[in-house]
Amino acid sequence: MNRFIFCFIFPVLLFYTETIFGFTESDILFLHGLSDRNLFESVEFFCQKEFQNPNVSAIHKTKLATELVRSRTRQLLLAEPVRRQEFLKRLDELKTQFLATPVTAHTATPDELTQPQPEFSFARISLQLQFAIAEYSLGDWLRFEADVASETDRNKIIPQAQTTLHNALEQLQLCAEQLEMLRRKTGLNTNSAFELQYLTLFRSIGYQTGLTQMSLALSFPAGDDRIFSLNRAAKLLTELTSLPINDPIIFRCRIELATCYRLLGNFDKCKELLTRLQNSELTPELQFQTEAELIRYYLAIGNLDEASQKIRETRSETHSETYSETHSDSFLYPDYCLAKLEILLALSRQLKDKTEQQIKINQMILEQVRAIDQQCGSYWGRRAGMFLGNSHLANSEGMDTPLPLLKMLAKDRFQNRQYTDAVRFFELASRRAETIGDQKESFNNAVSAIAVLGEVLKQIETVSDNESNNESNISKGEIASCRRQMIDSLRNIAIRFSENPAADELHLKAIDLTAQAVLNKETTLDDYLTLLKEHAEHWADSPKIPPLLFRAAVLLERQNQKANVLSILEKIPNHSAVGLDAVNTAKRCFDTLSEPPLSIAEWFERRLPANQTANQHLWNEADVVSAIYAAEQQIQAFAHAANKTEIIEIPKKTEQLLRNALRYYPDLKQNTKIKIQTMLVAVLNDQGRKEEGTAILQKLNDQELAALSLPERRAFLLVRIQLLAKTGKVQEAVNLLKEQLKQSPDDLPFLILLAEILTRQNDSVTLAKSVEIWRRIANQSVKNSETWWLSRERIIEIYLKMNKKTEAKKEFELLRLLYPELGGTARKTKLETLFAP
Repeated sequence: MNRFIFCFIFPVLLFYTETIFGFTESDILFLHGLSDRNLFESVEFFCQKEFQNPNVSAIHKTKLATELVRSRTRQLLLAEPVRRQEFLKRLDELKTQFLATPVTAHTATPDELTQPQPEFSFARISLQLQFAIAEYSLGDWLRFEADVASETDRNKIIPQAQTTLHNALEQLQLCAEQLEMLRRKTGLNTNSAFELQYLTLFRSIGYQTGLTQMSLALSFPAGDDRIFSLNRAAKLLTELTSLPINDPIIFRCRIELATCYRLLGNFDKCKELLTRLQNSELTPELQFQTEAELIRYYLAIGNLDEASQKIRETRSETHSETYSETHSDSFLYPDYCLAKLEILLALSRQLKDKTEQQIKINQMILEQVRAIDQQCGSYWGRRAGMFLGNSHLANSEGMDTPLPLLKMLAKDRFQNRQYTDAVRFFELASRRAETIGDQKESFNNAVSAIAVLGEVLKQIETVSDNESNNESNISKGEIASCRRQMIDSLRNIAIRFSENPAADELHLKAIDLTAQAVLNKETTLDDYLTLLKEHAEHWADSPKIPPLLFRAAVLLERQNQKANVLSILEKIPNHSAVGLDAVNTAKRCFDTLSEPPLSIAEWFERRLPANQTANQHLWNEADVVSAIYAAEQQIQAFAHAANKTEIIEIPKKTEQLLRNALRYYPDLKQNTKIKIQTMLVAVLNDQGRKEEGTAILQKLNDQELAALSLPERRAFLLVRIQLLAKTGKVQEAVNLLKEQLKQSPDDLPFLILLAEILTRQNDSVTLAKSVEIWRRIANQSVKNSETWWLSRERIIEIYLKMNKKTEAKKEFELLRLLYPELGGTARKTKLETLFAP
């Protein structure tokens, strides 16, 4: 069956709306015209405005509601599947608004009291009929979608279609019962003013019931259920066609009855009915519909030549003068245009081994589908696309198929959620474009194939997220497989079209998806790093490589692979967009590793401009931070060096780093500047240049120090105390430390500094106090940490300094018993040397 709602709803309603509804034909044409041009908002606005008008009668509002149902039904059918529920809800709201109360509860307005009572009942039944038509329309559309769907999707769609069509049949039966009750109640007879309206509505319900039954039949596979339903439809239509009147709806019933006979294989009766129709006085629309069914009859009996001849005859001959003058444009009749498309598809199947002729026919198919879409509207365009998608072309390799036709097939498959086929056709279109030398078109179609995969991935991830783990039908494996397919496609296309300006973006998308796969443990980090290397090889100058490298480093850091993190961060220059992030991440990694301070300092120094003087304007914040981190490590290395003479040049090198940071980066923040100057004081002190350090400290006034954060003020205070201690002002340094510790008794850096200062003294009371502080530090430190081992080592050294060898030996033996390795080779060697014979 190929007729549809827009083929019959307009003529059927128009035939009786003027007499039943009181509308003029121009009113109906106006509303229909708005709907047919998809101006649904205008229809909605007009009707809603009338609904709110207190002077508009209930009858009139019911009539308007009928037109609004028609408009919303069209919206429903044009909507994407995901939006259908929205329009179904809007139809239900309208049904509740106008059909929730029985007819007998109607309260007439004063102007209605003067009108014959059955009119409102006719209006309500007509509205209910329109709702039934809406159910039929959706059911028939779903049934047609199922015809071109995959087996999996078809098994989901067909039950929905059948349920919807059954609902339509129930509503039609209710309409018929209400109409019969109205006839009995009002005693309608041939002399009644409403007899014609009753008969028209009666025939319309019967006609619609036959259509719905036929659509339900086609939802069944070939077999007994289909035959039974088709016979029921034929019986319903036969009862109407037996009426000896020239009512347009009777002619429609005869056309549909011919369709039933064709589907049942009763070709003789089908041809007999169609011949009678050809000899009848038909409107141009019915003439074209009859011709369309005649074409399908010839296709059904395998007479392709006769079917093709009918197209030529219809083009050149007319049945009436009126038709030739005013209805020569066949695109006014979409069903006929679909029949022509069916002929072309049949010809294409017949000529599949004759390449040149097939290409010509395929081009005609393309032109026909385009013409239907452009001239008959988007709904019929989608119908044509479905015919196309269900044709043999959908199962061919398509290399002889015109490129636009392949794209059209791909689009149709995508709209009907046939994503696998949509990808296949876009890829075929890409290869087809490549064979004709159109690289741009080839690339665009390849990208479209990827976009379909992206939509699939998005949908299955959404379904998985919206359902609980116990209820979800989407497995993690399915998501991972789809993601893997998309990654592979993105990579292949990006490399294949590497010269295309947009190719690197595709490869970056593959990298993004791989990163997601790594986080979801669908793949390994090696795959991600491989893609990064691949991207760098093909797009070496891309500014997006450093951010990608940084992302890899972050992933590695999450997996606690600190050494690998540092090897990647080393490839990220400071001048890149993520240079500063790379520096700070490296600092975080080094803080957890037992790397020698000078090795860490060298790592950060390598990030600085090679020729600092020549490139003084190239310094940025990342360079400054790198210099600070390097300087901190060098200061630490020099402070803890057992033999400072071996690294005597380090403080000079540190000084140069800090002065470069002050000199080559003019945008230093005040707190950073003070921090660098504070460190510079310590470095100058290490070189014995205490006066220079003191001069810098004196220049740091209270206002400048106020700009420092609390940690930075603490750092400055530590440097100042160290400087005091090293310049012989030990008591002043101790007093400052004690003052600070009163405010923060457990401040470890200050405790350590106090303990170090006291340890360097020689009197027994002070040394005993230092042992007490070192034990306190050990208790506050994490066992086996650097601070913990330093405190244990210092206690042993102080006991030896106080000549308490027994206590020192006990401390050492206890440590060796509990920790045989003594915190590492260097420390073990040092401690064992202290107790060597």
